[in-house]
Amino acid sequence: MTKKEMPPKSMLFKLKEWLTLKDTAQYLSVLFKEDVSEADVLRLGLDGCLKLSVNFVNLSFAKCGKAVSCEDAE
Repeated sequence: MTKKEMPPKSMLFKLKEWLTLKDTAQYLSVLFKEDVSEADVLRLGLDGCLKLSVNFVNLSFAKCGKAVSCEDAE
């Protein structure tokens, strides 16, 4: 996709450091010209097509895990 084909970015979008799942789904819907759900965004992250991050606002701790298929799960 060329720069001319990219959807215009709003002023608010340019100021954001990160996007919510909902914002990302809306942006990708415009970009791809088809409906993209929040579940689709999560799947793209699991498939390695998007980099996802989590902001824990309540000082929770998390450990990095390894994604495995259902067949390989113990």
